[in-house]
Amino acid sequence: MSSLELEPNQTNAYMSRRVLGNPEVPKVINFLIQKGIVKSSNQALVILVGLTVICFAAAGALVYKSYFSKPDIIPNAAASIPNKNAELKQ
Repeated sequence: MSSLELEPNQTNAYMSRRVLGNPEVPKVINFLIQKGIVKSSNQALVILVGLTVICFAAAGALVYKSYFSKPDIIPNAAASIPNKNAELKQ
């Protein structure tokens, strides 16, 4: 098993595990900070958690709509379809 060192008293509590002795910040958090979308890793974490919640809510709404809504049924749909056999008999 690999040696995993956790340091709970870091200034940045959202550091990922140590890889080859160097702590790494997740790439998405670095991207958000470099692009100027957020100013700190805490803000980036809030943005990512919020985005995750929004995605799960949208997925739940789509599943609810597709499985629990009544289908659109056209009354007398068979009557609106032209019958070619009746036209051939005339």
